[in-house]
Amino acid sequence: MLSNGLVVLWRSSVPHLQEIMKFLQLLTTTAFTVAIASSSATAAEIIATQTNETIGNGLQVYSVRLVDDSGNTVKTVRAVSGRAGQQTPSNRAGSQTPLPFGVYRFDNPGSVINVGGEFGGAWSAITPTFSTERSGLGLHYDPSAFKNNGQAGTAGCLATPTVAERDLVSNFIRTYRPTQLSVISEQLIPIKN
Repeated sequence: MLSNGLVVLWRSSVPHLQEIMKFLQLLTTTAFTVAIASSSATAAEIIATQTNETIGNGLQVYSVRLVDDSGNTVKTVRAVSGRAGQQTPSNRAGSQTPLPFGVYRFDNPGSVINVGGEFGGAWSAITPTFSTERSGLGLHYDPSAFKNNGQAGTAGCLATPTVAERDLVSNFIRTYRPTQLSVISEQLIPIKN
């Protein structure tokens, strides 16, 4: 066990040493928390992976997996975070950039409240489990994701771009009561067994 709760599991033979070294180098240069979960999850969770795909005016798409308490993916939806033109995650308060990579806890698991305006009728509050200046974060729907109105994207929350995806996420949260949201980069995924 290393600092900040990072757990490293090492095998006697390491077939992907170069990828592991790149990953460890990234860990030392990027401020985020990494959670390594086993295949037998004890609670439902949401895993959002930042991809290279964009929608609207250049909002980066997150592939969001809704995972039940058995570790099975129930659905996968899209989400966005941050404003167009500001798509590099940051720990700086007020930056209007995407969520920093890391693990967030749901403030009230199972709760989705109706908040109008740019929150699109759905709000689930989350709190980072790591040190950051960012606060007031949550999951919601972005009714402006595909519009050119200066409101496309979010001030830093994770938001679905369609009503159908909002409803899937809201129903998942109410039914499965996930306890955490993990936000990761697609660039960390290439390490395979």
